[in-house]
Amino acid sequence: MSFFDFDSSEKVKYNKEVFYNIKGYVARIYDNNQKSEIKAFLSMFRRAIISGKLDFDEEEKIDLKTHTIAYMLQLACLEPIFASRCYRVIIEILDLINKDDRKDEIITLLKSKNEYINSTYHDSLLQIWHYYVLSKYDNKANIKWLISSFGGDEINPIILSMFVKEEKAANKEVFCYIKDTYSAHVHKKEEKDFWKKSIMFSKWWLPLLIIYLRDGKNYYKFYESQHFHEIYKKIKEDQ
Repeated sequence: MSFFDFDSSEKVKYNKEVFYNIKGYVARIYDNNQKSEIKAFLSMFRRAIISGKLDFDEEEKIDLKTHTIAYMLQLACLEPIFASRCYRVIIEILDLINKDDRKDEIITLLKSKNEYINSTYHDSLLQIWHYYVLSKYDNKANIKWLISSFGGDEINPIILSMFVKEEKAANKEVFCYIKDTYSAHVHKKEEKDFWKKSIMFSKWWLPLLIIYLRDGKNYYKFYESQHFHEIYKKIKEDQ
């Protein structure tokens, strides 16, 4: 384990010196290809934040919370195997921030990585984590924004599921995106609703099911059709 023993009983004063020492430590063990050590360190770092053992020094001239999040983004993009642990750290730090203006600054920082992540890590775990955090903490990140952010690229169904609202008739745009995207691959001119026959056997089943569970509207008469199988209806009954 690293010399940054955040699992000890003592609180760690997290100041600028510790922050730069951590960056240097991670750089050294990364150069030695000790990636499992970095993963263990990130998990330990997160636990220290959750337990309150990591005491952010608010008197430092630099904003340590913002700088740490920026570093976590850099580390995740450097090596995607760190993504889940880096974004979990980001989530814990965001939960510590009470002021909306500081959160807005960090959301802007996260969004500045959208284009790079979309083009470099499309359909990856890193991309999924990135948009999960945005869906959770950015009130402006709605389905219109998401579609615009992806440009012409297809949105991963897991990411799409994060933007389903728990409100009646609030997910028409999500449903239409799924229908139109899938129909473009299976469209038959002679059958207007051909997409219904197999869409629940495609990768789009998850967001469609979540829409069904959270939204009471029967878009395109799909949820009451014979193509939306009884097993999915039973899931809602068992809730």
